[in-house]
Amino acid sequence: MSELDRAAQLHREGRLDEALAVYAQLRDRDPASPETAFRMALVHAQRNDLAAANESLRAAVTIGDDARFRLLEGDLLERSGDVKGAIAALRKALALNGQLAPAHARLAFLLHDAGEVDAALAHFEAAAKLNPGDVRARSNLAGACESAGSAALGAGRVTLAHALLRRATEADPHRASSWVRLAAAAQHLGLIDESIDAYEQAEALDPPDAAQVGSARLVALHYDPRRTSNEVCDAHRAWAKRHAPSVPAPAFRNRRDVTRRLRIGYLSPRFHESSLTSLLAPVLQAHDRAEVEVRCYAHQDLEDTDTRRYRELSDAWVDVRSLDDAALARRMRDDEVDIAVDLAGHTPGSRIAAFSQRLAPVSVAWLDYFDTTGLEAVDYLLTDEGHSPEADTQPFVEELVRLPRLRYCFEPPAFAPAVEPPPCTRGGTDIVLGSFNRMAKISAATLKAWSLALHQVPNARLVIKNSALGHDEDRATFAQRFRDHGIDPARVEWRGYSSHADMLAEYNGIDIVLDTFPYTGGITTLEALWMGRPVVTLRGQTLISRQGAALLSAASLDELIAHDAKSYAQIVAGLASDPARLAGLSKDLRERMKASPILDAAGMARTLEQTYRNLWNRWLDRSASTT
Repeated sequence: MSELDRAAQLHREGRLDEALAVYAQLRDRDPASPETAFRMALVHAQRNDLAAANESLRAAVTIGDDARFRLLEGDLLERSGDVKGAIAALRKALALNGQLAPAHARLAFLLHDAGEVDAALAHFEAAAKLNPGDVRARSNLAGACESAGSAALGAGRVTLAHALLRRATEADPHRASSWVRLAAAAQHLGLIDESIDAYEQAEALDPPDAAQVGSARLVALHYDPRRTSNEVCDAHRAWAKRHAPSVPAPAFRNRRDVTRRLRIGYLSPRFHESSLTSLLAPVLQAHDRAEVEVRCYAHQDLEDTDTRRYRELSDAWVDVRSLDDAALARRMRDDEVDIAVDLAGHTPGSRIAAFSQRLAPVSVAWLDYFDTTGLEAVDYLLTDEGHSPEADTQPFVEELVRLPRLRYCFEPPAFAPAVEPPPCTRGGTDIVLGSFNRMAKISAATLKAWSLALHQVPNARLVIKNSALGHDEDRATFAQRFRDHGIDPARVEWRGYSSHADMLAEYNGIDIVLDTFPYTGGITTLEALWMGRPVVTLRGQTLISRQGAALLSAASLDELIAHDAKSYAQIVAGLASDPARLAGLSKDLRERMKASPILDAAGMARTLEQTYRNLWNRWLDRSASTT
């Protein structure tokens, strides 16, 4: 064994002082050897003696440059805090040897941290290709693609995000978080099959947040018109069996009294600025405190002006972020909540799994979800005849309670601008159709109906507004879908994100609003009506696909409800041919809404209070019969 090999052996064994002594002897005998100086620098670096390491490395580089020397130089500069110098050294290393995978990998991380995302991805890709069997290299590439894809998604560049997140899952298919983010990006692009598949891939990896991933998949199923209601219900049941199996009901201490004030526990992750506020806050404000005590159980990090409003409207405000499901159940049982009301279902941040622990004698699902929870521990789901007619065959795990009015009410935004006459009555030669719904809602069936309407109304153009349409590459994706239906994309105007107030003002530039299906609009439809614009919808066979029709019926606009794509297009064409009717609607829709159940918060509160009382009395009767 040569002296150089013996020193290397000592180095590998961690006998650094001995290795350094041998290297020093070799250097003294042959001071012109760059290899000896380089290896001495490696030992000094391992001993964290950066000054000595730099001195030896300078000696090596002076004698003869090498990519390995520059790789070590990059490491030493990075450790000393000179990131720019480290990047320059690593680039020199790759100029000397472009096949040096560790240099690509380290440079990729530094560039990523410096915000040079595209360059970083190229080097992560190179590192993975140079070592196809290196799990760490592929994991690094996946992590970088996921990070960049998430950033692109946050910036509204959905097509770019989708491509990056696909690369992430290809590089490391065992990374659940990449699949979840890919599912979200695909959903933004209306690629529902891919979104559902990505959620399923993530679930199969059984990540720590598997329950949340499963809930996201359940929501995504509602965007797919091919899914039967039985299939969707079975998926909810399967989620509950896996993530929220029921436990035996405990002995509740609640005072059994038919007439006393009831304690209602509302549980939500969205007691802040969100669409929920316009539906829930007016009800809490209108609740009769002689009938109900309102307790809000909040699972959220965000606090804003809406949160302060909710606090003021609550008799008790309970922050439950730190409580797991069992602790949350104990807290609500200790508080002697009579009726626990879930306001989130399987939407993001939900605590629906906690209901399996029996939070209260009576559990109710209401408002911010549109299907069964899947949990046998949730006793009732509040709906109405418009959303769930008596002859409905959609299956639910819960018992349906059909309210004698619309299942929710609406508080229009205080900042909504005044309604202006439709543009077709203000000298416009075109009919302007519009949709401000999420892109995921624009199903293939919806696109077909819209295209039929555009064919029937040759002077119509369509405005599609969504935060996913802020960049050219995103618009190009959807433009092709219209081409496939024979519609010139020039007839479609794409608009991206704006403030809520500005978005409402944009309705004044629309003549007719087009709803989506099978996932129909809720708040979007209500706001369009408040801005004096008729909404054309198609009634489906499930709660969520009947939502648009239920809202229009409540506003006495049943003539705007279609039963198939052909009748949908005919309704649009009929409105487009009657500017006088559009002008009349713009004048009286607000008054029509004020006179309807839609804006009747007091009526909604009284209905809920009577319903809560009935459900409480049912429980009293059952508990009396079992004791």
